[in-house]
Amino acid sequence: MDAKTPDLRPDTTGTQVAETLASCREKREPLFGYAHARFGFCRDEAQEILQETLMELMQIQRPIASPDGLVFRIFHLRCVRHLCWKKAQTGSPTVKAEHMTSAASHRRIHEHLLVRQGFARISRFCRNVLTSHYIDGNSMRETAEQIGRAYSGVSKLISRCLRRLKECLES
Repeated sequence: MDAKTPDLRPDTTGTQVAETLASCREKREPLFGYAHARFGFCRDEAQEILQETLMELMQIQRPIASPDGLVFRIFHLRCVRHLCWKKAQTGSPTVKAEHMTSAASHRRIHEHLLVRQGFARISRFCRNVLTSHYIDGNSMRETAEQIGRAYSGVSKLISRCLRRLKECLES
């Protein structure tokens, strides 16, 4: 990467990321290469997918914790959607169901990314509490033991951490 290539810094908005991506060839070329190598798309198809990616990025008004990762993930999902659309054009009935699943999957992944961004904004302690209870599936007693707190206060602690996560997702 030369000195002219702008970095996608954390905590920039989607519009800023989209502008940087649109103006910087060095940022776009790896995406085009990926679309060709992974999905077999020609350059025109990859550019169309990039345009859709830019439009989606511009809709994100909150700061983005990991711009490069989000750009790649959105671009990848758009490639998958485009591939499903191409297969659906051939008239295969199974592909249409696949396309519907892809749309639901896209929405789910987008929600997952938003939650990850919210997790990045809350304290490490709250991340540990919520991860222990919801992701690892520990009971409240096991969560209390893991974080070194009394069992009696874990319910309120989980509620407070969830409230903080919700505030981060809404801002």
